[in-house]
Parts: sequence; C-alpha cells; structure tokens
Amino acid sequence: MIATPALTVVVVSYNTKELLLNLLDQLHGATWLVPIVIDNSSGDASADAVAARFPSIEVIRNGDNVGFARAANQGIARAATPYMVLLNPDTDGTPDLLRSLLTYLEEHKDVWAVAPRLIASDGSVQTMAAGFAPTPARAFLYFMGISYFLPWASVGFSVPPRTARPIDVDWLSGACLTFRREVIDRVGPLDDTFFLYGEDMDWCRRMRAAGGRLVLLADHDLRHARAASSGHEVVSTDWLVGLARYVRPQTSAIGIRQFFLAAATGFWLRGSRFLLPRNRLRRKTLWGYARAAARIAMESQTSSTADPAPTGGRT
Repeated sequence: MIATPALTVVVVSYNTKELLLNLLDQLHGATWLVPIVIDNSSGDASADAVAARFPSIEVIRNGDNVGFARAANQGIARAATPYMVLLNPDTDGTPDLLRSLLTYLEEHKDVWAVAPRLIASDGSVQTMAAGFAPTPARAFLYFMGISYFLPWASVGFSVPPRTARPIDVDWLSGACLTFRREVIDRVGPLDDTFFLYGEDMDWCRRMRAAGGRLVLLADHDLRHARAASSGHEVVSTDWLVGLARYVRPQTSAIGIRQFFLAAATGFWLRGSRFLLPRNRLRRKTLWGYARAAARIAMESQTSSTADPAPTGGRT
C-alpha cells in the first residue's frame, strides 16, 4: 500500500511550457504525488502558466538559468516524502509508471535508485539512458556498435536496446530517476558544479561507490522527446564535456584518451554512412561529435581537471 504522499516529482523546466503543462496534466489528481516545478528563468512564461493552471503546485522561480543540477537540488531540498523522482518535462510520465518504479523500490530494499527504459518519438529505444562503468574496451564496443550484437548486456558502455528486463547498472539517466530519500543522507545531492550534462552519471557513480544498487527497469518504457529545452535536435557537443567529467575520476589520462578516441572513431564512421545531401544535418552532427571527442582525447594528455564551459540546453 503506497502512503500518501509518497513521491515528490522534481521537474526542472527551461522554455518547455507546453510539454510541462501536458506532463502536469497527467500527474494531476494522483494524491500520492507531490510535483515541484523549478523554472530556470524561462522566456516562455512557463512558471506563470503552471501557477495559473495548477495553483496547488509549488513553483520555484530562478532569476537566472542556474543549470539542471542546482535547480534539481532546489526541488530535492523542498521534498518531504520518502521517495523522489527527477522527471524531465519532455517525458510522457504517468502516475501508473511512477507507481511501478516506486513499488519496485519498496519491494527491493537494497536498491537505491531505478529508472525506466527511454523510448524516442519514433519508437526506437534510446541509448545512453543507462549503462556501466567507463573503460576503453566498453567505449570501443559501444561507440563502434559492436556491443549491440553481443549476448552480454554489460560488455558495452550503454545498455543495448534489445534489453527488456530489469538489469543492474552503474549509471542511470536523470530523465526519470527515482530514488530513496536515504540517497541524500548517504552521498548528498547532485554536484551543482555540473551545469547541464553528466551530473546524473556522476551522482550514480557516488551511489555505487557508497555501496548502492541501481537498476534499469527495461521492462518499463517511458517516451522521451529529448532536447526539448534547446528546441532542436541534439547537435550540441556539451554532453561530451559532461561525459568527460564522469569518466575522468574513474580512469587514468591514458584511459580517458582511449575512451574518447574510441568515441571519435565511432562517431566518424557513423557519420560516414550519411553522405547523401538530405542527410547533411545528421552527418554534420555526428562528425561534430567526433571532433569534440577527439579534442577531449588530445586534451587529456595535458589536463586532468579543466573542462570547457557548457553552452547549450539539457537533452
């Protein structure tokens, strides 16, 4: 029996008014849920729209875009329930799905956090939604596409799309990350020095280091639009900067270099498949990723701490 209220839904919004309102419409009426919206100085009147349609929902208005991690921590600090979930406004989250995630945590006391499988708008399974500790071998097998065809789910960096059962992982996406309050007591909140990308992976790394168990519920699907905050396809390479910050404390400078050289090679080969003029944007995006990954690999020889500042929106 789920207590009331049981789950705080922390939603960080940046220029996603319509998606945000649609999500809150779905959650409205579930008395065991407590939505909290943190608006990162949106220019589309998101906060006003939420306040007008859902006057009972707490809205935290930031005067500036403080980034995802800091905004999420504001919502976490306001939560008074035994469970919490970070939920992106560009997801099709429903009370039924959230109830399933919460029930799994209640039935598996040794699990600290869970997340569902993410499904793109075209129905395909999204990669980089959950995965395993970064090693050069895993990077090579994942970015080259080899891990998709091997029978062992944990052989690559990301969980392969064919996985359709619960599986223990080392990191989960923050698009719909459900966790116990005890996580905050054990490892603290998200590291708010991350602005946009990698904060969820880093948080999971800290959970695993403290002995926590993380599970991807790949038998539960959540539709995720991606890149809604930036208003376009994912063309920013900022996510690779966040990925580097996640990888760096877990390996050597040589390991970082090998990891991102594998990524650069994989992106370049994928982009080479899209040579027709109509695929120019896709090719440009993948080759942009390849250049960014190669740059990180080369910079790893001279610096183990510096990271360029992110510029784009969260995916």
